[in-house]
Amino acid sequence: MKNIKSKVAEYLQSDLIDEECEIKDDTSLFQEGLCDSLNLITLVNFLEKEFEVKIGPLDINIESLDTLNAIEGFINKKLAQ
Repeated sequence: MKNIKSKVAEYLQSDLIDEECEIKDDTSLFQEGLCDSLNLITLVNFLEKEFEVKIGPLDINIESLDTLNAIEGFINKKLAQ
């Protein structure tokens, strides 16, 4: 079974960004220009469906969703609730 980071990286590379761009665990998706505000909403929708979590408007912030490491921590926290 794939872990959170690999599922998210696969999704990002297949649906949101250039497949040739390497995303490391600590790559800033927003500072590097790989994601924008529209991509953020798409990413949140993917995370809700893929990991069966509810992400409210107050949960959405750049810090929680900027890197694969941050996303993994965010999803693990949501799954624990």
